[in-house]
Amino acid sequence: MNRMIVYSMCLLPFSLFLVGCGLPGTFPSLPEIRGTYPPQQSFDTDKDGKADFFVFANTDGRIDTIAYGTPDAKISLAAIPPAQLRHVIIILDGFGYDVVRNFYRAGGLRFFFPPSKIICPYPSLTDLCLNDALGTTPSPGFEALYFDRKKNKLVGGTMSYLHGENMPYNCKLNQ
Repeated sequence: MNRMIVYSMCLLPFSLFLVGCGLPGTFPSLPEIRGTYPPQQSFDTDKDGKADFFVFANTDGRIDTIAYGTPDAKISLAAIPPAQLRHVIIILDGFGYDVVRNFYRAGGLRFFFPPSKIICPYPSLTDLCLNDALGTTPSPGFEALYFDRKKNKLVGGTMSYLHGENMPYNCKLNQ
C-alpha cells in the first residue's frame, strides 16, 4: 500500500478531532469571587485578589447589567446605543435545542435571551448562510458533496470539508 495513504489514514481520526477547534480565551470561565447567582457574580480579572468586574441578572436570570471597578458603577446593556455595541456571534451549528436549553438552565449563555426552537431546512444551509453572513466566497454547492452541472457529475465530499473548500468562512471564525 502506498505509504502516503497509510499516513493519511492514521492521521484522519486525529485531524477530524481538530477541525473547528479554537483556543479558549483568557477571561475566567467561572467566577473567582462568587456572589449569589442570580442576581450577581463577581470576577477578579486582574488577579489581585479583589473583584473588579460584576454582572447582574434580571428576574429571569439573564445578565442585563454589568459594572467595572466597583459594583456601584453599573451599566445597563439595554441603554447602550446600538451603534456603540460590540456584537458577539456564537454559532451553535449541530447542537439540538434540548442541549442548548439545558445549558442555559444550568447558567450558561446568560448574556443572551433564552433559546427558542427553530425549524431547520433540509439540506442544511450552514455553509451558504455563513459564507453570506461573513462576506466570503460563495460555496459551490449546498453541501460539500454537490452536483456540478458543468462536469455533469457529483463532486466534493468529505475531503472537501477537510480541506475547507466548501467553507471559506472558516478563516474568519475564532478571531
